[in-house]
Order: sequence, then C-alpha cells, then structure tokens
Amino acid sequence: MKTKNFLTVLTIAAVISTVCLAEQEKVDLKLRLKAGESHEMKMTTIQNITQTMNGQEMKMTQVMEMLFGLDCVSVDANGIMTVEMTYKAVKMAMDGPMGKMEFDSANPKPTDPNRHDQKMMATMVSAMAGCKFGMNVSPTGETAGVSGVKEMMAKMKEKMGDSNEAKMVDAILGKMFDEKELKNKFDSILKNLTDS
Repeated sequence: MKTKNFLTVLTIAAVISTVCLAEQEKVDLKLRLKAGESHEMKMTTIQNITQTMNGQEMKMTQVMEMLFGLDCVSVDANGIMTVEMTYKAVKMAMDGPMGKMEFDSANPKPTDPNRHDQKMMATMVSAMAGCKFGMNVSPTGETAGVSGVKEMMAKMKEKMGDSNEAKMVDAILGKMFDEKELKNKFDSILKNLTDS
C-alpha cells in the first residue's frame, strides 16, 4: 500500500508542477553584459563547395573556427553595450583537389615553400590572431555600429608585411572585414542568443 500511495503523491506533484510551469510568463531573453565583464565566443563555419571547371566537378570542404574574446567596455542608460571583439585564435582547414591543408594561429606549422596557396592562408590566419574591433550592441542582440575595422585591417597588413602572399590575401580580407559584413554577421549571431 505504501508504494501505491507514494506513486499517487508523485503523480499529483507532477500535475501541479506542470500546471504551475504552464502559467508562468514567457522568459524574456536579453543580452545583459556588465561593464568590465569578459567572455569568450567560438564561431565555426563549415562550407561544402561544389564547382565545375572545364566540365569536371570538384568538391571542397572548408572549416573556419574563430575564438573571440568579448569584453564589455561600457553600458549606457538604454542598455546599449560597447564591446571589444578580439580574435584570440583562428583555425582553418580545407580538404579538396589540392589535398588537405590546416592552419592554426595557436599552433602554427611550417608550410611548403613552393605552395603559394599554403603560404597565403597561413599568413592570413596568423595576421587575424590578436586583432580587434568594437561594436555597440543592444539588449536584443542588434549591432548598432562597428568601429575600428580600418585600424584592424592596417594592423593585419602590417603583420603580413609586403610579400606576394600578403597582396593576394588583401582582397580576401577586404571582403571578410567589410563593416557592413561584420555587422550583419554579428547581428545574426547575437540575435540567436536572445531569440533562443
């Protein structure tokens, strides 16, 4: 009899809990960073690319992993947060017709001196590490503005030097670090945090 009574009590408790939880208000998810706080955020992008050249289909997989430091510098009266984003580590791996290649700013490996593509990618990945830019972010995850991109690009170019690889990477970096592109990318990421 005791087991039966115990199961009845558990069932009643489960029903009461369910009713109470159903009556609670919807959770209001907002980004509420405090000035002086530091966080890390990892972003991984996986691309599967198929293209046809001269009638031949070629497939390539590209994985880019970025570890960001997110430091909240200040928060205004409206909750708009000024944050500094730092590329702490950058890793890129590619697998395609030219074979497998991997580049890691935290663990750099020597590249084949005869492979300009390897030197170019290694140069780009190592130049990104340590670079920073600023953003203003609303509690709903919208970026109100991006700053410091030109300075970040100048720092990257300085790190890469005046090599042929640096000149080839320049156009790629220009597209990756366009202010509008960065704003859109982080709008999407930060809104996902508040929409979950």
